[in-house]
Amino acid sequence: MTKALRTALLAIVALAFAGCADDKIDVNAAGPGKADSYFVIGISPEQTRVVIFDGRISHGAFYQNDRLHVYLSKDGFIIGHISEGDTSGVTLLDIKHAMPDRNMGTHGDSGLAHWLLDPRAPTDFSPCANGAPTLTFSAPPGHVYYLSSLALRIEPGSHTPFDDHLGFHITKDLEAARAFLKADYPQLADKLEQGHFDMTPAGKCF
Repeated sequence: MTKALRTALLAIVALAFAGCADDKIDVNAAGPGKADSYFVIGISPEQTRVVIFDGRISHGAFYQNDRLHVYLSKDGFIIGHISEGDTSGVTLLDIKHAMPDRNMGTHGDSGLAHWLLDPRAPTDFSPCANGAPTLTFSAPPGHVYYLSSLALRIEPGSHTPFDDHLGFHITKDLEAARAFLKADYPQLADKLEQGHFDMTPAGKCF
């Protein structure tokens, strides 16, 4: 990703977030409609902005379209909806306003906190820009799915500390996701089930 593209995408994210463009689920929601599903993804650190684009899989790669969704992690998770027949991909994680977990990072307990204090360090991670696959998913309608949990961390550089960069690792904790729903979306908790996702190379995305 070029600096100009990164700047443009972050500007779009800021405008979308300011305009409440994220797909908010009502806290009293009893479940999705007949034509869509709800998804839950674990995200840390807290207050990470997550950009998800709709798109398609073609020849084994994810190609985004212009339908953008922006979420802010709360209590370690995001929740959104996906329509029947759609495929979506996580294309950007932005920790500019995040609240670091002291145990994250590779340079001691406060590695990520130190990273955020360095004005030279980028605060966004795009799988596309880093040559990494992106998390993609689709879902049959009428369900509430937990996909996985993504934890941002500092990845050590191959040569010097100046090569360090943001990355993430993936875990699964269905019961933690259920506890999140019980606290914030109580009518959805008992409906939660494990969903499926793929790690797909990026064909076209920011």
